[in-house]
Amino acid sequence: MLELFLKEISYTCDAIECIYRANSSVVGTSFARVGRDMLQLLVGIIDNELARSRLVSEKAGIDGELSNTSTPQLGPEGSVRERHDDKVVGSIQGDLLLQKATKTIGHFARVGDATKPMAHFPGVSGVLMRLISMETPFAVPWEARLSSLWTLANLACNAENMVMLAVTPGMLNVLIRAMQRFPLQENSLVSAMEALRSRSIATRAMLNLSWAPENKIILAEHTEVVSTLLELIMYRSAPYDQSQTVQTVLQATRQHAVGALRNLAAAPRRIKLMLCDFQGGQLLNVLTDMALEEVDASLETRAYAALQNLCIQDTAERFAKRPALVRALKRVLSQPEDLSDHSEESPKAHASATLMVLERSITSEMDSYANLQELLGSVDHNAIASSSSTVQLAAHGVIHSTAI
Repeated sequence: MLELFLKEISYTCDAIECIYRANSSVVGTSFARVGRDMLQLLVGIIDNELARSRLVSEKAGIDGELSNTSTPQLGPEGSVRERHDDKVVGSIQGDLLLQKATKTIGHFARVGDATKPMAHFPGVSGVLMRLISMETPFAVPWEARLSSLWTLANLACNAENMVMLAVTPGMLNVLIRAMQRFPLQENSLVSAMEALRSRSIATRAMLNLSWAPENKIILAEHTEVVSTLLELIMYRSAPYDQSQTVQTVLQATRQHAVGALRNLAAAPRRIKLMLCDFQGGQLLNVLTDMALEEVDASLETRAYAALQNLCIQDTAERFAKRPALVRALKRVLSQPEDLSDHSEESPKAHASATLMVLERSITSEMDSYANLQELLGSVDHNAIASSSSTVQLAAHGVIHSTAI
């Protein structure tokens, strides 16, 4: 009887999810009418299924470690589950229920006006966090984990949710764990892609949270947040990286990571000093490496923007005493002026604003004064003044996704 009941619920969730694949305006109209009632039902059935899966896992004696040698088994709609000692955690009906219930919640999160009531609805963020952080990873289908992360990232793009989500107990740890899921060479393609997408979505959530002024201090003072973002920026290759899809996900992850650091750099003086000294200057080293070696123009621009946000009078000498950083500024400032580019978002504009801070802050008695003089002697001061006159101290924007 219980199995039949579960099957009926899972098929009902399947039908509902199909309906909510409509465009966001239609979904928004439906959410205004029945959204809260629907959320209450979805949260309840997800919570019950997670409890059932956890109980089944405990009875099966399956631990919480990811298995790199487990054999894939196809579940509903091609979902790949992992086989542990000839036991499959979960059930076809339970998998379908979790897939469709989490995706329906994700459809609601496509609607901008729905993100605030969703974030404040009792149990929504909590049940999604529990699903993402299940101690036995394969007790839930990977599609449900990705949908849950995606929903949290979209809820985090609403300015009225950002502070609340950042201080929600366990939220940062859930996102950090997802950001730290680095795939191994022996992983299957499905497992590797799920890990890469998890990192990308979680990093987008962190980028969105970092936009709020109140969150900059919270996140910057969380050592694991900053160190993980730096690690993601430096992660340029992965298993199966001959795939264009893998390359796209890697690039998006790195863009979100450096964007989040750019946001955190637009923080009060104390935080700027702390970030410049993080791990003996590792953050400045990574941003300098991007400025010098990055082939992707958007990543290069974000790196220079982060450096500009970090550069104030109190941090100027930390910049000027680094030959590589000075060389990065010199390289971009020495480039010919592009008269067709009047954007404030260009490496040269950010580098010009950084140089103006250095000029005002580095004095002749400082050891780094010679580096500054070498830099000043190689650039066109009129071009610098023109480029920097319109540059504002700016954080990167939030990202709301409309496709799940």
